[in-house]
Parts: sequence; C-alpha cells; structure tokens
Amino acid sequence: MIKTLTFGDKDIQISTSLMWSVYYKAQFGEDPAKSIVPTVAKITAYNLTESDMVAAFMEEIGITGTLQITWAMAKAADRQILPFDAWVEKYGDDIEITDLMLDVIPDVITACFLSKKYTAPEDVGTEPETKTN
Repeated sequence: MIKTLTFGDKDIQISTSLMWSVYYKAQFGEDPAKSIVPTVAKITAYNLTESDMVAAFMEEIGITGTLQITWAMAKAADRQILPFDAWVEKYGDDIEITDLMLDVIPDVITACFLSKKYTAPEDVGTEPETKTN
C-alpha cells in the first residue's frame, strides 16, 4: 500500500510493502525485525494508550530508528530518493516525530505481522456445533 505523509508543505510517499525491510537492511546492515519484534511483543503485553505506545516505541526504537524505517518505506515507494542522511537533512526540520510514529508504526506492525490472506474465523468465541442423530 502506498501512503502519503506530509512533512511541512512537502508530501512524501511511503510503501508498506515488505520491500522496505530489504532497503532497510541494505542501508543500515541489520534486519529491522530485530528491533521491531521485541518492541511489539513488549507493548502488546500491556493495554497501552496510543501515547504510551508512541513513548514505548520512542524508548525502544528511538528517533533515528523511526527515521530509518520511514526512509526505507519511502525508498520502497520511490527508488530515486536521497540517501538517508541527505533525506533527513532535507525533511528533518519539518518532521514531527510523534506524528510520524503515529503514522508509520501501525503500518509497520500491520505489514510485518498481519497476512493479507488471513481472516479470523467467523465463529470465534462460539461453541462448536454438535450433531444430534
């Protein structure tokens, strides 16, 4: 899925396809799941408010990690974007990091952990039918 983020008066497209993780690893040398999976496991263990989730991601992933993920997602949407440091320099003054986390992190979680093919069974939570003869 392509999504548009706004940094100041500039629109940036990001892609939530898993290709972003390939760009992330190629650029930063590590699979992003190594930081994302433990963070998601930690925050999903508690019933956190949205602001508490942002704080947890900020603590675990940090500002730079969030920017790296966003850059990789932008790279997946547009292969011609600037290298990471130049990209941050160009857009950094216009990025509201809390808003960015609220815009990007749910998409990262969905892209990494929810299958497009998976649908919950319709009878979840109901008793199984018993046959009577």
